[in-house]
Amino acid sequence: MPGGALRDRLFAIDGRSLAAFRISIGTLVVADLLARAGALVQHYTDAGVLPRAALDRLFLLSDWHWSVHLWTGSTAGQAVLFAVAAAAAGALTVGYRTRLATVVTWVLLVSLQARNPMVSYGADQLVRLELFWAMFLPLGATWSLDRRRARRAGGTRADGDPGRQLSMASAALLLQPCVMYVFSGLLKQNPAWWSGDAIAYALSAETYATRFGRELLGHPALLESLSHAVPWIELLAPAALFVPWATPWLRTGALLLLVAFHLGIAAVLTTGLFQPVALAALLPFVPRAAWDRLSTTVGRGGAPAAAPRGARSRRAEAPPRPLRGRWYATALQGLVAALFVYALAWNVAGLRIEEYTVRQSLAWYREWWAAGRAGVPLTFRDYGVERMLGPVGWIGRVAGLHQRWDMFHRVGAEIRGWPLIVGTLGDGRRISVLEGGRPFAGAAHPRPDDALAFYPGTRWLVYFTYLRTPGTRPARELLPPVVARDWTWRHPERRLEALAILFARESPSAAGGTAPEPDVWYEGPVPGAVAGPR
Repeated sequence: MPGGALRDRLFAIDGRSLAAFRISIGTLVVADLLARAGALVQHYTDAGVLPRAALDRLFLLSDWHWSVHLWTGSTAGQAVLFAVAAAAAGALTVGYRTRLATVVTWVLLVSLQARNPMVSYGADQLVRLELFWAMFLPLGATWSLDRRRARRAGGTRADGDPGRQLSMASAALLLQPCVMYVFSGLLKQNPAWWSGDAIAYALSAETYATRFGRELLGHPALLESLSHAVPWIELLAPAALFVPWATPWLRTGALLLLVAFHLGIAAVLTTGLFQPVALAALLPFVPRAAWDRLSTTVGRGGAPAAAPRGARSRRAEAPPRPLRGRWYATALQGLVAALFVYALAWNVAGLRIEEYTVRQSLAWYREWWAAGRAGVPLTFRDYGVERMLGPVGWIGRVAGLHQRWDMFHRVGAEIRGWPLIVGTLGDGRRISVLEGGRPFAGAAHPRPDDALAFYPGTRWLVYFTYLRTPGTRPARELLPPVVARDWTWRHPERRLEALAILFARESPSAAGGTAPEPDVWYEGPVPGAVAGPR
């Protein structure tokens, strides 16, 4: 097979697949912003769980950490930035001034994620990286307002040919989810997954497992088989996407397997937007034949087909159009290739970050104290990789290419449990704040059906999970005044006098059953409430 034909088969993207990706990823960014807006004050302002001064004190080890959202700590300022980001993501979705909309969406998304790292999870990484590679592609070439505007103006193209796109950027967009799968599979090469216990442990995590997932705990043999299978799916399915022989058949089979894989995870675990984002990242793989078949089916149903039959045949026979022309276009694609190799290097370095962190952590602290700062910094693995990569480490931070795919890579009994905030009212009654004020039954308090009724959403779940990690006590200390203020806003007639914030897990009791065993994070009078929104 000639080299050009092979590159086309493996790395070209049909314009309609690219358009479907654009619409999906733009919609998901808008949905994410709406969900984040529910905790705008608590997560992104100086009145929340991470004021800007605390972010600087606890997290900003890197000189290259940047965020537009650090320009303001007010609610009004953050609301404006959210509105601009939503407008840009909306424009991306409909394909209006698509290139600009993609860049603005990416910039504000990276900025927002950097504003509060404690509420970020895998979906954020994947959206950020997919948008980065998409900035170098003509996302508005098909099914967009840009294309309609160009037609009305008498042009024949909008942001490129609507047929197929072949470039280093198209290759990077296709390979990025594969990088995620492969390195996630590599990080699962540990005893928890080898033993076959990993999925059972994950489904026993009270805050993550769905009702269906908990029911599967009654089928240990099935869960053991799935635990052995998951790392191999993550390692082998991406390889099947790029086999140069029988590519359409193998790619279709691998796509169907990965779709079933993500739908299965969504059925048993609460993972926020991760599964929809992962499915959106697979859309660029949808082959031309699938869209042609869909167009024919829609046409037969009475709706207009995408194009006259002859025109469609001519387009299908036309070779893909690589991005070329002026010298800077070639240079741009060279830059994309270099950055993708850099992203691979970041992932490879991250495989041994634990070893490096143990060896270097005390040196980090000495540098921190020598700079005149107090306390112990909440070091991030990303900063460790930045140091490992030496003089080019800053690129990952500035370009938002830092990544680590460690979702459920280490699971055991320690992931079980749930957050619990016990408030004492003025009349001496004790309540479970996170359950909306349910009376607290002390040591006999049952496992909650909804542990985060007061602070709902995946972001809060990620936040409380993060607070469980070692070294996060300084961040835990920022939570009590926020809880007290939020409770007072919602229940001014039931003022809190004292708080106990803890993480509970079930353990065998003396009576032969189970009882919550608390890990206390804070216990004492209500601290001075932080200022309200401005």
